[in-house]
Amino acid sequence: MAPVAASMRFRTAYWTRLRLDPMANRLPMSQHSIYRSMYLPCTGTLLYEAAAYRAFLKSVKTRALYGWHRRCSRRSLLRDTEDSMMKAMLPLVAIVAGTLSTCAHSQVNPDYRIRAKLRTPADATWGANESVGNADFRVHSRFGHVYYGGVIRSDEFKFKVQIDYRDISGFDTNFLTSTFNSDYDVYINDGYVGRAIMGTEDVGLAELAYDSRHPDFPELPLPAGFPDPVELFDVVSVYFAAPSVPAIGDPLPVGTPVFQSELIEDFTRGDANLDGKVDADDYAILANVYDPFHVLGEHIGPMAGDFTADNLADRSDYDTLVANWTDSHDIPGEPEPIATPCYADTNGDGVLSPADFSAWVSAFNTMAPSCDQNSDGICTPSDFSAWVANYNAGC
Repeated sequence: MAPVAASMRFRTAYWTRLRLDPMANRLPMSQHSIYRSMYLPCTGTLLYEAAAYRAFLKSVKTRALYGWHRRCSRRSLLRDTEDSMMKAMLPLVAIVAGTLSTCAHSQVNPDYRIRAKLRTPADATWGANESVGNADFRVHSRFGHVYYGGVIRSDEFKFKVQIDYRDISGFDTNFLTSTFNSDYDVYINDGYVGRAIMGTEDVGLAELAYDSRHPDFPELPLPAGFPDPVELFDVVSVYFAAPSVPAIGDPLPVGTPVFQSELIEDFTRGDANLDGKVDADDYAILANVYDPFHVLGEHIGPMAGDFTADNLADRSDYDTLVANWTDSHDIPGEPEPIATPCYADTNGDGVLSPADFSAWVSAFNTMAPSCDQNSDGICTPSDFSAWVANYNAGC
């Protein structure tokens, strides 16, 4: 027998049984009318209030009839039209017009740095293997929010190369006549990015500074052709200045650089407030925005709970906090979520509406994850009842 014909035959037998069933007839006739209009083919599942549902299933005859759905195909379960289902649901299921809030996270983030540290050559005739400064990206924001990782041109950042010999041993007696008393050409990977001029502010100090948004002298505007993006572990190489100034992007010169170092993050992940510790203050920052179900959208930057550069504030960020914890007290347990998923919002538009039923049917037919409304890891007809319960509960 074709599934549709079986469904229609079962429908007639079902309602005959319902009228004759003593337990069913104890229910108000007004409810019987609602049940008839809300009949789901094949399973015998009805959409009605939980109390009525429990009373109805106390009938042995009804339970036997209810078990008939096991002989039906999954596709015939949902073959009836969705329009009639939704018309029946409207008197009983409240349409919740609740919109999920998105996670704007407008917290003010401290500036974060990626830095290549510069040291004098180990074989230098004086001041060997001493720190003389760094090439430093100070990232203020990414479209208003700080983030981990590299730098792109639309970010708000300062790029500064500072080569400072003033505090190294032998400076007073050796610097003025040494080869270190020079301008320097700076490269990122294999492209020229600018010249650090010696002595502009003080003897023994060479600097190059760019500001991507609002340069103040002696800072320069970011030149066209500046690398985009600049990533972690890109290499900064510094050479003695060439006789003529290279163009932005020109390749590396022949020879050995005076300084060479990779760009690395100059902070500890999990230290959201940049106080040099990963402690209870940082835990509190994560706890205030903890979103392991990814309900509230992007969490951009450490002050929004993202310690792993994935724009989320979830278990991986808590694990990072645990791994880098420096407080003498044990770290508290995983924070409580500040929001839980709205499972009934099957189409993910942030509003509970009849369209979510159509989306659930589609998810059921394709075995999509959103079909699983009772969180048992599988998609079965019981997820329809769970979807109804989730829908009635609202979000």
